[in-house]
Amino acid sequence: MTIAIKQRQHALIALDKLSSSDLSTKEAKLQKPATRSVRFNQTVDYRSCLHVNDYTDDEYDTAWYSKQEYAEMKREIAITLRIIKAGLILPDGLTFRGLEYRTKEGSLARKENKAHGLIAVLEEQDRQRSMGFSDDELISRAFMAQSQPCTLAAQRRGKLDATEVVVGQSFTQGEAKKQQTKTSIKNKGKKLIDFFGNRRR
Repeated sequence: MTIAIKQRQHALIALDKLSSSDLSTKEAKLQKPATRSVRFNQTVDYRSCLHVNDYTDDEYDTAWYSKQEYAEMKREIAITLRIIKAGLILPDGLTFRGLEYRTKEGSLARKENKAHGLIAVLEEQDRQRSMGFSDDELISRAFMAQSQPCTLAAQRRGKLDATEVVVGQSFTQGEAKKQQTKTSIKNKGKKLIDFFGNRRR
């Protein structure tokens, strides 16, 4: 019960951040929404693409991961999480990026963020029903106000990722994808396996 009350309070605080004058203007607009229409551009651009049945074996192997590679990636993820949970530093060349929500703390943080956003939407919907109007934009803004910290955090992570990405100019996108996977499996993954692989025994 205490958690629910706190979550509702967070939602109300987010709604209070919206401009009161803007809210009154929106609420006053009870007129019929504008008619929607679909238009098509006069010029249509398209790109032909090779059907998967026409791929050569090398092209097919380059385009997708194999079952063995997926199994190795899952194994590497499991070992990486075990290292992090043990409070140890990852070996050189390895990263925890992308696994933040696979830990207990990260999972709880994600659930809380989702709950706060949901409550903000429900509170705004209840408010609009009690006042006899409906405005999708206000509902959207209530959610965005609550989720703004998550948005800013994602933008910061994206900027950090952009500075760390290094892909050789001689590789195509498909070749780079395969090369990064194989490097992680054969070189970096081996460090993890050597580091933690014997703990199950």
